Amino acid sequence: MQKLERAVTSSNNRINGDQVSQASTPAILSKFVAGNNIPADLHQAGNDLQLLSKVYLKNRITGLKSPETVRHINSDLENFLLFFKEYFKELEAQKWSPHATREYIDALQRLGRKPSTITRRLISIRAFGRWLNSVREDLLPLGDPTEGVKPPAQEPLRPKGLTDKQVKAILVVAQRRITYRESDHPGRKKDQRPRRDYAILMLLLHGGLRRSEVCGLKLDQIHDAKLINVKCKGNSLRDILIGQETAHAIKAYIESERKLDLELLPASTSLFLPVGTRRRDNVSGTASRTINYIVKSFLKEANALFPADEALKIQDLHPHVFRHTHAYNVLKRSSVAYVQKRLGHKRSDLVVRYAQIPEEDEREILERIESGK
Repeated sequence: MQKLERAVTSSNNRINGDQVSQASTPAILSKFVAGNNIPADLHQAGNDLQLLSKVYLKNRITGLKSPETVRHINSDLENFLLFFKEYFKELEAQKWSPHATREYIDALQRLGRKPSTITRRLISIRAFGRWLNSVREDLLPLGDPTEGVKPPAQEPLRPKGLTDKQVKAILVVAQRRITYRESDHPGRKKDQRPRRDYAILMLLLHGGLRRSEVCGLKLDQIHDAKLINVKCKGNSLRDILIGQETAHAIKAYIESERKLDLELLPASTSLFLPVGTRRRDNVSGTASRTINYIVKSFLKEANALFPADEALKIQDLHPHVFRHTHAYNVLKRSSVAYVQKRLGHKRSDLVVRYAQIPEEDEREILERIESGK
């Protein structure tokens, strides 16, 4: 993040309240380690927060969380440690205190980071801080270094899904690309696998899958109109029913385009394969950034189908917006309990973010109430 804009830009930002100097001597450390059965790698990390964070990721995150979650947590910790080093000019764990954490949160706010982003980063570093305090309390004389630190006020919940008109336009573009590619019309040269792109789009829009879940799909998980054992956040599994049109889109891709890339990826069992010109033994399936690109590629053509004042903005078109759209459409026709099951959330309160009514729908409801209908 460009050194967090040099993290804190002047010496005035140095901690002067509850700053703690290095207190742990080799003798004290050895005594603490001997009495607390600490793993060797944790012992070897000493009091270096960078090394300690790697131990944390290795033992508490990697393999236990989804790859996407692991990536976010790793990024959040790296960002915090970058700030910490800029702030203190070193990564000595004894200097991490609640005051230091508050300074980091304040720095993020000054940089204009979204409240949701700040909250996520605080959750990541809080989990790390509490873990460190539980296994190496000798390093944190003030205890939990995030205690009492509150996230910023959150932005009002607003609808994040697409309108019916926007969805229709994107689907029209996706289907048009298939027609162009499979006819004499030259079409777009970049659209080498339009059936793959359409199948991915249908899973995002009508399956409600996360981007990481689409990337992780294997060929043997497809059972007619059902996906089985889809790996979700929290390392859990769920089965997902899909509609006939989505199932047909997947089948059409498998029968027509997937085999074109199989020669370069003969050992891959992934459902969606990347396009390439050379054999890649270390690549198995489509990457997250490829799905990002596929989704963004629909923007210009879709916007050409409706007035400029209704045009989608590039920041509003991303893989997760289809999940919001799917959740809202399902909620209109079922219940919160079903949406929770459908999306794979363990807590029903998380569904609230998907239940925000678009303004035009809300106005229609209010008009009906006022007119007594």
